[in-house]
Amino acid sequence: MKSTLRNLSTILFFRNINLALLCLIWVTGWQGAAAYAQVKWHPGHYYSAMYGAKKSAYTSASNTIYQELESNSALAGIQIRFKWPELETAKGVYNFKEIDEHLERLSTMGSRQKRLFIIIETRTFDTSTKLVPCYLTTSSCSGYSDTYEGGIFPYKKTAKGQHFGNGIRLWNDAVRNRFVKLMQALGNRYNAHSHFEGIGLGETSMGIPLNANDVSAADIDRYYAAHLYIQEAMTKAFPNTITVQFTNFPRNRLAGFIAGLQLSGTALGGPDILIDDPGLNAINIPNQQDGAYSYYPRLSGSVALTPSVMPSNYLNTSMDERVASRQPSIDELLDFGRERLMATHLFWSRDKPEHYKEAFAKLQMLKNNGDSRVELQTDCPSTYGTCIRN
Repeated sequence: MKSTLRNLSTILFFRNINLALLCLIWVTGWQGAAAYAQVKWHPGHYYSAMYGAKKSAYTSASNTIYQELESNSALAGIQIRFKWPELETAKGVYNFKEIDEHLERLSTMGSRQKRLFIIIETRTFDTSTKLVPCYLTTSSCSGYSDTYEGGIFPYKKTAKGQHFGNGIRLWNDAVRNRFVKLMQALGNRYNAHSHFEGIGLGETSMGIPLNANDVSAADIDRYYAAHLYIQEAMTKAFPNTITVQFTNFPRNRLAGFIAGLQLSGTALGGPDILIDDPGLNAINIPNQQDGAYSYYPRLSGSVALTPSVMPSNYLNTSMDERVASRQPSIDELLDFGRERLMATHLFWSRDKPEHYKEAFAKLQMLKNNGDSRVELQTDCPSTYGTCIRN
């Protein structure tokens, strides 16, 4: 496959990212999907571990989650989230012990049929969590350089809001390239592991930069171009593993951005199932861009589709304050994921005990009864040469 990583910079000169991608294809003959040959393929329902303060509950030493995982035949595996500094403790020093421990347990469980997905977060939802290794931010850390520009940027949720969290400064080439190094190290170690099902990045929405003068319009263009750059690097590092990008906003970039994901063979993932959210559900509305959910049926059969039921999704059907929200039933969440989003892998958060227990009991009941409502899309996507199911 002809490499196009350096050529993705051509995107930056176009505000119309759809035109940019057409020009990119014309200039480079980008054939990203050809990177895939035989891909591990175990579609189904997965635990989603949100970590944070509860991280100890999801270590491989936690017997509770593994007992639940082993006893529920409707669950295909577990998805676990990591922050970059958990995996790269110093510049070029990688610590994958926790991933190794999970894979050891998964591959030696009684059924030996459960698989692991990992998601690398690209932003935080608080102001204190460390998002990048210290050598990107702190001069006292070995490997520090001013070229990293601090490694992160603060953002807010609304135009008049306060500092809400931080994102990775991916438009900075030096930061982006260090992130790619992490993907390559992970690929070298886990691409060939039969129980390592997939790897992905957190949501595309970057929030509103807190300091407008610190982040230019060109930086924002480069931020989204960097995601495509990283995703192509991931497909090269993981040619036999599903790679995923969680994609939600901004709507005005989705058409070209998702086309770029499809070209590289990247799965379309979602950070939320919000059944009534108007921004996510928008489709064919005059003078409006289509929402993220409209792309799932279009990509069905081409790539993996991996939406998520997050903790708040058990309680709300919309995060848009302009529309009424309600608490959905587990059946509604399941049906929306299966029928509207045509999921191949559906991630269910385990961080709301009163709700996840109901969800997993429902999945197990449907499985025991042979009810087809528990089944997701299982056909091998056309992007992949063949699917490895053993």
